[in-house]
Amino acid sequence: GVLLNEKDLLKDIGKISAATTLSLGKNPELIGKAVATVKSLGMEMSQVEGIASSLLSFESSIGAELEAELLTGKQLNLEKAREFALNNNLAGVAQEISKQVGSAAEFGKMNYLQAESLAKAVGMNKEELAKTLFIQEQLAGATGKAAEEEEALLNRRIKGFAYS
Repeated sequence: GVLLNEKDLLKDIGKISAATTLSLGKNPELIGKAVATVKSLGMEMSQVEGIASSLLSFESSIGAELEAELLTGKQLNLEKAREFALNNNLAGVAQEISKQVGSAAEFGKMNYLQAESLAKAVGMNKEELAKTLFIQEQLAGATGKAAEEEEALLNRRIKGFAYS
């Protein structure tokens, strides 16, 4: 349900790691779908590769998940995300992480330790997770011309944050 910039998608497809390319069978359609899914969830492929690696460090990942549950009171289940990571399904990892973390509004209500622990549990830092949730919120439900306008506005906002 979101409109993505094809030019940006093609640039991102060109940046995919060799390992990811091979795990997707060098299939352009699968690669394109994976990149589009990840982008629509407010993430980058390289970021999801890092998340997948973090999830597969089982001992530390499960410890971080339990810590986040304790601090947030939120029931997390990252087993499916770990399974996707193990099978090199990065789009699945991104989707599952997106399901588990909740909304930008929920994240915004968390105190520093809660937000930090939730981000750590999903293999990100607090700022990365906040940016991902912000982008997801901005892209949600926008289609057609409205999506193009929203994307342009969002890109200007992100550039403003990056340079301020």
